[in-house]
Amino acid sequence: MYLISVNLKFETKVLDIAYLLMLKLMKEPNFKYDRKFVNLFVKILVSQGKFKDALDFIDRRPEFYPDKAERQ
Repeated sequence: MYLISVNLKFETKVLDIAYLLMLKLMKEPNFKYDRKFVNLFVKILVSQGKFKDALDFIDRRPEFYPDKAERQ
């Protein structure tokens, strides 16, 4: 049980670091979004349980999700 709790904490910290790095990257003036970045960012948000933030991000970037079923 101890090993599971240690691994879960590590995974959470890695996801938090990835989230913060991606936010910092998005603030760069020359940064351009691509499909892989958007999918990775949404995957990180969903893994953290930030479903509302993921939906808001998808709504702000509709050009990467032209199909309404894919957006859902």
